[in-house]
Amino acid sequence: MHKLTTKKKPAAYNPSLRKHRLGQFRLKHPHISQRTQIGFLALFTIVLINLVIMTIYYYDADYEYRLMSHSYIEAVLPNQAASQTLQTGIVRVIDVDPDVIVPGERVIIYDSDSKLLPLENNRFPLVATVVSVDLATQTVQVSYDNIFVQRASVSDLLGSYVHQASFVGTYYYTSMFTFGYIMLATGHVILLGGYYFVFIYDVPTRFAPAHIPRKKIAERPS
Repeated sequence: MHKLTTKKKPAAYNPSLRKHRLGQFRLKHPHISQRTQIGFLALFTIVLINLVIMTIYYYDADYEYRLMSHSYIEAVLPNQAASQTLQTGIVRVIDVDPDVIVPGERVIIYDSDSKLLPLENNRFPLVATVVSVDLATQTVQVSYDNIFVQRASVSDLLGSYVHQASFVGTYYYTSMFTFGYIMLATGHVILLGGYYFVFIYDVPTRFAPAHIPRKKIAERPS
């Protein structure tokens, strides 16, 4: 003899039942407020987006502007006397457009041969000024102090100077180096993990079954 059973029809969708279940979930974890959960999700989203932007800058450290139209670099700042100690700073740069570059525009260029400034072992590029442009040969003449002039190809220019970088620009410039990228990424993980363990995980009744009365749950030892 085989016992025949009838299949139960699936229950129709009931919005009030869904709200009831959500209410039961909140009763299980009353110490974790909705604001705390939203804060964690918002922080997670910000960290994720920032890590993506850092990765883009990291892989564009050779200033080819593959994914971003701008970048950051440390260079000798303009408007300084060559006879004094020169200051460097983080500056924001954009890709050089050879068709629209004009005299008077500030560009970033290396001065490895010390033709623009009489400096020894200068490893920083300069914020130089374009003196003249030859579109036919795609070359420019640049100068730092309006005295010494150097001819260079447009392809040798690292970018066009925009302005000195803010804290955000300095932050992303740091991420362009392997050590800086690792340190900043580690800081993001620590920040996100700290928020979770302080505001979400560190609750004595966090993983307690709902059917056990709250008064019988052993508190976490201090």
